[in-house]
This record gives sequence, structure tokens and C-alpha cells, in this order.
Amino acid sequence: MKTTLTSLAAILSFTALLFGCSSMPALSNLASNPMVQSLMQQVGTSLAQTVGGSGALLNLAQNKLPASDAAKLSAQVPGMNEILDQSKTVGGFSNINSMKDANAVMSKLGMNPSQMSQMPQALSGYMESAAGPNVASLLGNIWR
Repeated sequence: MKTTLTSLAAILSFTALLFGCSSMPALSNLASNPMVQSLMQQVGTSLAQTVGGSGALLNLAQNKLPASDAAKLSAQVPGMNEILDQSKTVGGFSNINSMKDANAVMSKLGMNPSQMSQMPQALSGYMESAAGPNVASLLGNIWR
């Protein structure tokens, strides 16, 4: 009985370790994402802070934009689904409905007030260069 419990504990520990680390490769894969790189440089945040913060803002945009505009946004953000998935993991959120919610995620990730105010501006600026001023304007209106 003791051997069975020990084996079961070892299997459960290995499984937890395996699944617990499964998000790390995906997060590290985002380090080469052009948008993530741009935001990290502009805002001075870590990879986890950048993914978590930008993901919170993108999640808010998806929730507030009409479906057609949200689809346009999704098509213009490189790796948006992966960013959203990883941001929920590192930021510990499921849904963002206001800038207050997004700021709470960024604060939880250790971003200072300056970084928190720069993130929407930097993301909007990136989107303006990638998708044009119309998309950036839509986002700017949401992230006020």
C-alpha cells in the first residue's frame, strides 16, 4: 500500500510539474513576437509584464468592440490568441471589462504607474503602424 501511494504521489508530482511548466515555452515563444518586443522596449517591462498587460488591454478591447471590429483587431495583432492565452495565465484573470480591471492586472504584475499609463499608448501606437489610424483610434477610445 505504501509503495502504491508513493508511486501515485510521484506520478501526480510529475504531472503537476509537466503541466505547470507547459505555459513557460509558450510565454518564451512570445519573446520573438514583434509587438511584444516593441512594447517591452518602449515601456521597459519584462516579458511576463508585457504579455500580461497587453493581453489584458486586448481582452478589454475584444469585450468592448463590435464583433466586426474585434475580428479586424485579431487579424492585425501578431499571435493575438497566444498572447491572450498566456496573459490570462501570467496575469491571473479570465475577463477584463474596464480599464480599472486592466490596471489591476498590470499592478499585480509589478508594473509601476508610469509603465501602466504607457502600455495602452505604446500598444495603440504599434497598432496604428500595423493596422492604421482607424484601429488605433478605436482602441484609444476604449483605453481611456
